[in-house]
Formats: sequence, structure tokens, C-alpha cells
Amino acid sequence: MPGKYHIDPSINVPIYRQLSDAIAADIKNGTRAYGEKLPTVQDLARALSLAKGTVKRCYDQLEQEGYIEKTQGSGTFVKYRSTDKGSRKAAALAAIDEMLEKLEKLNISNSEASIFIDLKMKERHLPDEGIKVAVVASCREILSSLSESVREIEGADVFSYTLAEVLRYTYKIGSDTDIIVTHGEISGKVSELIPDKKKLFCAELTFSFENFAEAVKPGKTAVVCESAEFFETLIGFLSENGFSAIPTRFDFMDVGGLCEFSRVIVPQDHERFCTHETANAIESKRPIKVKAHPDKGSLRYLRERIQKELNEKHR
Repeated sequence: MPGKYHIDPSINVPIYRQLSDAIAADIKNGTRAYGEKLPTVQDLARALSLAKGTVKRCYDQLEQEGYIEKTQGSGTFVKYRSTDKGSRKAAALAAIDEMLEKLEKLNISNSEASIFIDLKMKERHLPDEGIKVAVVASCREILSSLSESVREIEGADVFSYTLAEVLRYTYKIGSDTDIIVTHGEISGKVSELIPDKKKLFCAELTFSFENFAEAVKPGKTAVVCESAEFFETLIGFLSENGFSAIPTRFDFMDVGGLCEFSRVIVPQDHERFCTHETANAIESKRPIKVKAHPDKGSLRYLRERIQKELNEKHR
């Protein structure tokens, strides 16, 4: 099982998500049968040269989505039952019966149910065309989490680039792009590259910590990251929130001195930016993971804007 999965750290999809999607696809198409035992976190991490924390997060995701179940002392097993072709009709009719029973409980008559179902079927036949959203960030750490937030918006077809990429290849945010999401000071540089300034959407960034109270406790703090831009943006956020001590920055290429620090802060998807050995060394420090994302106001306005453009496109 492990050797067949291809993980590409260069794309803007978290590694745990790439792996969970691949395993879920095998389960749904029957390659992994109901009740089959999956490798342990340690075995799969070793086989794919990934951090154990990454594989654990993948399994947690699959369990949450109902594909697998963990049994204490026994292991992890496939829970999802794929429907064979011979029973598709029966399964479909059963699903319709369940839906109609729910509608009856809502006092929806059969004639009303027929109208509502017809409306939904017509909606599904609208052109499956989303809004092309280019996400441009100052560094890969921010780009990864910012893109993940935008992908969660229905109708957003997301393309992700660092500022360095669009400065080098300006055609990446060409005329076919509907909205360009960026942040902070780099929005001015991006604005200079596009003739239609209305496409630009500058998001206000905030940071979410797994444990913010622990992150700002007194003591020596290290931040391990790939870019100075991420470190400086994070320091600005911490300063605004009453954290006066300046953490020490470590590059993923050199984490040998982390033993001297009380706590270590890393980007949420730090496994994408370092080797397997470095990721394991960081995990041994029980790092506090942090994620950069648009604040609630920005996310709300962006969602409304995408919905508005979707409505206009499908009008």
C-alpha cells in the first residue's frame, strides 16, 4: 500500500490532504476493501518518508470523514463500504426514501417536494464554472494556509502563486483571472501588475495558534520557518497582541540549537518545507503550530464577492 502513493511537496495542497485524498480514492473504488487493516502511523510515515504527525493528521481526517475507524489495541481499519454496481438502484431508492421521510417531517407535501427537487436538479445543470481566484502571498508559508482558506469558499477555483512568481511571470494573473487575493504591503506591488484594479482583493491577515496562551508565555521562544517574510509578519501580529519578547528565528536547514528553547513555533504545514529528518526533530519538541489566514471580516467580504460574481456568471 504505502509505496504507491505519490506526494508532491511543491504543490499548494497540504501533504496530509494529498495522502488522505489518495487513500480515500482507493477506499471508494474498492482497492481497499471494507474491514481491511491499514498500516500503522509509524510504518506508513517510514515508508513514505513523512513525519509521523503528518500521517496521524491524515488518519484523523479520514476517520472524521467516515472512511476508517481506529480500534484501541487492534489498529486502523477501512470503515467505508463501497456500493457495487448491482446495488446502485437499491441504494438510490433507499436514499430517496430517506430524503422524502425527512421532508414529510417538515410538513412538505409530495407536490411541494416534487417542485423543490426539480428546482435543485435544474440548479445542478448550470454550467460547472467557478470563479477563478488567484492567491498571491509574500512567501510559501502564508500562501499555503491562505490558499487553503480561500479553497473552502464555494465556487472558488483557486490558483496559488508567491509574489516572486508573479513578478517573474506576470501572465499568471492574466485577464482570465476573476479575483486576485493578496495581503498587506505586497498588494501595492501586485496592483502595479494588473490593468483592472477592481480585481484586487486585499485580505487582512490574522494568525491562529494551536495554543496561543502557551505561545506567549515567558521564556525563550524559537520560530522555525522558511522565509523572513513569514517571521516578520508573525512578529508583527505577536507585538500587536502584547507579546514583547522577540523570538529567535531558525531556518529549516539548521535546527540544531532548538534544545535551548522553551517552546518552538512552526507554520501549520511545516512538513512541506523541510526534510523528513528535520520534521521529526521539530515534532520531538512538541511545536506550537500557527496558521496565517484572512480575518473574519475579510473572509466574509470575499465570500460575498465570489457569490456575487457566480450569480452574474450564471445569469
